[in-house]
Amino acid sequence: AGWCKIFELPYKTTKESKYHWLQSMILHILIPTNIYQTKLKLTDSKLCTFYKLEAETIEHLFVDCPYVKEIWDTVEDMFLNRFNIPTALNKTNILFGIFNSGNMHKVENLLILVIKHFIFTCNYNSTKKLNIDALLNVITERIYVEKYLLFRNVEYAQYENKIIHTLL
Repeated sequence: AGWCKIFELPYKTTKESKYHWLQSMILHILIPTNIYQTKLKLTDSKLCTFYKLEAETIEHLFVDCPYVKEIWDTVEDMFLNRFNIPTALNKTNILFGIFNSGNMHKVENLLILVIKHFIFTCNYNSTKKLNIDALLNVITERIYVEKYLLFRNVEYAQYENKIIHTLL
């Protein structure tokens, strides 16, 4: 996929600005990882906040950290076992989004954005724990929001159709 499509993807996936912002920060390599913060002398350690054995880069924080990998593996298994949807959550798909033959995979891309935001907030909020149960609560909440928005939009479309038919 071209860079234009990669930058457009979060906007086509969701209307939530927090996901747009995070993905933009990732794509522009502006996430304040511990490596970045040590260069600015804001922290003493460049090691991963979760794992504490490797340097915290953007790739490590969102993909390579063993604790984060466990999250991605669990989500991948969940998609396959619960929904019978095989999802390839490799480094490229996690960092940039999923494109396949020009098609956008909205559900998978929304899920990836939600998980990356969860990882980000756990990393920078000491009260949040990086665990699958907390993540599933966030995903469930997001599903309810999406259902509500879909329901609201469908009702509005039906309302518009009734008015158009009434006027004709």
